[in-house]
Amino acid sequence: MTPGTPDPGESQRLGLAAYRQGRRAEAAERLRSAVEEFRRRGDGLQAAEAANNLSVVLLQAGQAREALEAVQGTAAVFQRAGDGLREAQAIGNEAAALEGVGRLDEAERKYREAVDKLHRLQQSEAEAQTWHALSAMLLRRGRPLEAAASAEAGLQAAPPSSWGRRWAKRILRALARFRPS
Repeated sequence: MTPGTPDPGESQRLGLAAYRQGRRAEAAERLRSAVEEFRRRGDGLQAAEAANNLSVVLLQAGQAREALEAVQGTAAVFQRAGDGLREAQAIGNEAAALEGVGRLDEAERKYREAVDKLHRLQQSEAEAQTWHALSAMLLRRGRPLEAAASAEAGLQAAPPSSWGRRWAKRILRALARFRPS
């Protein structure tokens, strides 16, 4: 590393710290810098990790289109590296960004792909959280029966004392109030 060249690892660390403190604009700026520098150095795996983090920050800042641009292609990087967990997480992040830009059919397919991969990896908490996201999207789309089925799947996947289990129980209670007309 030459003097004046940003350390991408440090940029990523500072970006994540800014995100945790609610400073999204700073977080996005630092994570963009990390992505660019990792790419410049030919470190595709670290660039993909930073891009996934950037995608989450941008989506939460209401910048869905930019979030989608940031995450696209990262799942393939993790797949080539044999990192199934980060591949599944990247697919879930892409699903969330697709949902954010209104490409709901694609988002649904990506959520289901992520759930399948997480299930095969026995990542029950992440699987339950992804079912939660899919269920919430289906409910917003006016598909309460499918939302209930997804919530039930999340309930089954979630460890007994997890946040996902508590959420799934709440959504199922809320859905029980729906009656066909």
